[in-house]
This record gives sequence, structure tokens and C-alpha cells, in this order.
Amino acid sequence: MTALLSACGSSTVPKVANASPYVSRLPPCDSAAIDAGVAKYTRFRSVNGYGCSADFAYASVVVPASTPSGGIEETVLLMASHGAWQPVSRATYCGNGSVPAAIYQPACQTS
Repeated sequence: MTALLSACGSSTVPKVANASPYVSRLPPCDSAAIDAGVAKYTRFRSVNGYGCSADFAYASVVVPASTPSGGIEETVLLMASHGAWQPVSRATYCGNGSVPAAIYQPACQTS
């Protein structure tokens, strides 16, 4: 083991400040992953926009409605869990300050 460490040039592993052990389990921030997460929450027609920061994401979705326009826009908050986006309560996570500042406004302050 010592020979192996010496061959690598260092016997210590640098630590990353505030590194989460779950970083490798974050789902991708792409339309397919966001769509899959939103589908767990509601039937929807389309995703008009989305964003991700750390282990949170949001999606602005159009859900079916019996209105002349045929749909209403709604914001869904998602949190990473086991490599996938899962819908979570906006009231809980926006209210307790968990949602990162980078997406707080569109995730928490829109309808």
C-alpha cells in the first residue's frame, strides 16, 4: 500500500470544502430528467422552462385545465433523490430557506 501511495506521489487525498457525498447521485439538469420528475407530480402538456442549482430544480409547466386556453401554468419544485428529480413541497422548502439563491425567484416566487 505504501509503495502504491508513493508511486502516486502523495499519501493524502485533498478534501473539498463543503463537498456533499451525494454529488455523484445528482440527476442531470436536462429536459428528459426534469420531465420525468414533473410526471411524478402531475399530468402536464409542456415544460416552458426549468433550472437547477445544487440538489434543487424547478419547472414551469402547463397543466391541462378546462379553460378556453386549455391549460394553466404552474411551478413545480423538485429535489434530487437517488439520482432522480422528485417533486417536493414549495411551501416547505421555499419557506425554510433550502432552495438555493440561484433559482429561488423562479422556483419560489412564481405561480
